[in-house]
Amino acid sequence: MILLDWKLLYRLLHFVCHLLNSPVQNEAEPIRVVVTGAAGQIAYSLIYQIAKGDVFGPNQPVILHLLDITPMMGVLQGVVMEISDCALPLVRG
Repeated sequence: MILLDWKLLYRLLHFVCHLLNSPVQNEAEPIRVVVTGAAGQIAYSLIYQIAKGDVFGPNQPVILHLLDITPMMGVLQGVVMEISDCALPLVRG
């Protein structure tokens, strides 16, 4: 039985994600998309659709700018973490 240290496993997964998300030549310039009320339920659904390529096309990278009011910052940080965890290849920032 092989036991992997969790730090080693994390680094390995990070490396694989980096390889999968590496830019492809002749790739379109990323567009900037601003989503207001980004911590809300409707925006939550829309953000995922944008990030996976359903809105602007499967080859259009995006840079997401998520805005909401100050009391919603905790929820918004959770949304940002979920989008990051998905490792969607079109999301550039």
